[in-house]
Amino acid sequence: MRRLPRGVRLLVIVVAVVVLVAAALGAWYVARAYLTKSRGVELHASVEVAPGDVVVFLQSDPEWADEAMGGTRFRMGGSGCLVSCIASALCAMGVETDPGHVNAAFTAAGVYDAEANVVWKHIGRAFPGVGYRYTRVFDGRRIEADLRAGLRPLLGVRYLGGGAQHWVEVVGSHDGDFLVMDPLARERKPIPLSRHGRVFYYRVLVRTT
Repeated sequence: MRRLPRGVRLLVIVVAVVVLVAAALGAWYVARAYLTKSRGVELHASVEVAPGDVVVFLQSDPEWADEAMGGTRFRMGGSGCLVSCIASALCAMGVETDPGHVNAAFTAAGVYDAEANVVWKHIGRAFPGVGYRYTRVFDGRRIEADLRAGLRPLLGVRYLGGGAQHWVEVVGSHDGDFLVMDPLARERKPIPLSRHGRVFYYRVLVRTT
């Protein structure tokens, strides 16, 4: 059998190594994504980021608590944590709104599914020029980069570390912990993310135009 030229052999080896590395990285990402979704991840801040102006919205506010979310049986008071966080994040982007108006816009534009979950790819229907970014694998550095860019990451947690799924909006960091706007925190001021323990989901609203 004729032996391949040395240059060709080296090229084959390089390609094989690249394929193996890519496969290993892909497997690592899939494993990390699975563990994050199933077990959550602890996030720690390495820098101080002052919260600045934070618009605090409570999902239990009587102005919108009894409003239905889309054509579903779910109400803002019990299931409107994410909508409240989105409203606050939109305010930080210069959009004048509140959870009641966001809910009405989502309902009219068909942004909810049958269980009142937000279908993220449809947010632009209700708010043209607004989209989102996400990753299944994230850490504190990702959150800090968003904050430095003027963005407000939205994080999915278990309420107080063991309850139902809940959403909070990251607005800053202090003393190694991230500070969040929590739609269920009656303090009406940012609270430590660590109060809710591990984080399972990450999203951030961005301008698309």
